[in-house]
Amino acid sequence: MAFNASNIPVESQEANQPVLIERFELIRDSAGAGRYRGGTGIRRDLRFFTEGGRLTNNTERHRFGPWGLFGGQPGKPGVTLVNPGTPAERRVHSKASDTVERGDVISFQQSGAGGYGPPWERDPEAVLRDVTEDYVSIEGARRDYGVVIDPVTMTIDAAATVAARAAMRRPGPLPLVSRLGPLW
Repeated sequence: MAFNASNIPVESQEANQPVLIERFELIRDSAGAGRYRGGTGIRRDLRFFTEGGRLTNNTERHRFGPWGLFGGQPGKPGVTLVNPGTPAERRVHSKASDTVERGDVISFQQSGAGGYGPPWERDPEAVLRDVTEDYVSIEGARRDYGVVIDPVTMTIDAAATVAARAAMRRPGPLPLVSRLGPLW
């Protein structure tokens, strides 16, 4: 049996293949931080319902996430897992085949896109909106953007944000491309 796990509507995939889509969601904190945040990665978990099968993985950006530009950070790399979060979890290389059994869950987690511009230049209100819309965690807002958010009131601590952002800045020119993670 062969099927394609790309961006096919859940209903169509479940109606035509022996799978159940257990998760289909955006991946929090997967986007590269920047003045303009990159797009978030997508996670799709499928439970396999046929006897024995073969997964042929042909995905990208598992080793390095998509690059950030002009001080923006790279997106989080992707990963493909069989039976994620269980003792039987195993990683499948981005260009490899593996066997799957009835009841196995295959988790395709796409990389996030790289950011553009220094993260400390992103409007703090935009970062707060990213947090309330679940694209970025409260911890990610502080770590990646230098925006300190009170988890109880969901408001920005302006003084702590100014201090956190000042600590993020490094003297000197920003790189045109950042591909290996935070530069500060």
